[in-house]
Amino acid sequence: MRYNIFNSKKSLNQKRLIFDKSYVFKLLENFHLLILIIFPFSLSIGFLLVQLHVKNSILLPLSVICLFISAFIARLIIIQIKKSYKFRKTTGVDKEINMKLVEDICLTNKWKILVSDNHSHVIKIENTQIGYHTGRELFIMYQDTDIFLRCLTYGTYDIVHPFHWISQREIEDSLVQNLKIKWLSHTDKLNSPG
Repeated sequence: MRYNIFNSKKSLNQKRLIFDKSYVFKLLENFHLLILIIFPFSLSIGFLLVQLHVKNSILLPLSVICLFISAFIARLIIIQIKKSYKFRKTTGVDKEINMKLVEDICLTNKWKILVSDNHSHVIKIENTQIGYHTGRELFIMYQDTDIFLRCLTYGTYDIVHPFHWISQREIEDSLVQNLKIKWLSHTDKLNSPG
């Protein structure tokens, strides 16, 4: 989990997730994704080279299929890496009220708040699940009435898992929906006579 290297001040200023880690670690972190991109490309090039020497009619379509697959995987991974560090934005009521409402939602959902300061929360969503992922964290930043959030799913060695964007989006949607319900009830209390 990355809650201990999360830099909330820089993240709020740049409106994207910033972690305090070295460039070597960042390179090693994305090395396995690079292998996922390079392997199908190397297979397709290998099939093309064999096709030139052997003149086998099966290898040419196979190399073209591998090339399309590798291009698709590369695009998917690059998009997910970019999305993983961008915040999703929603608008709330007031910073203090928004923080209190998020804390209430965490209590209701039995989510654990790992880090809290005057402008952010880092929330542990799920416990470790062997084989599926090694945990999920929800990063939330508050600025005036704006709320910035991003859910990350981790693989082995706390590497951001690039293929869980649907479940991450569902968690973010759930939080936003719960916040909207709580905002409505909060504004109803403020507007009620008495």
